[in-house]
Amino acid sequence: MCSRANLLIGAIAALATLLGCHASHQGPLPEMVGHRVHLTGQFNGPGKIADFLLLPNDAHVYLTGKPDTANVRIEYGTPVTVDGILHHFVAPSRTGPDAESDAYAAGIPEYYFIEDAVVGPLH
Repeated sequence: MCSRANLLIGAIAALATLLGCHASHQGPLPEMVGHRVHLTGQFNGPGKIADFLLLPNDAHVYLTGKPDTANVRIEYGTPVTVDGILHHFVAPSRTGPDAESDAYAAGIPEYYFIEDAVVGPLH
């Protein structure tokens, strides 16, 4: 009986993945890139790129553009929800004589971000 239940749970998870049902999924970030996400974590900043969401697993998701907070001031350290489409940035590798002065050559680390996210206090 237990193996049937595990098989059913696995089938449901696979179907949800195929249908792109990541709206309430808070799993590994690489699996969610390009999908609308609903994340919960701690609003924090300022970061190197922008304010960010600190997830329970210590991952950071930057909130770029103009995050929508419904005109509510959200203090750093506040538990929040964030909705939007998750993106992943990886700087292109640079070579050549001007690579040393190129900002990308300075080693901008890859990062995850949500542009123009909807941010609200966690209720």
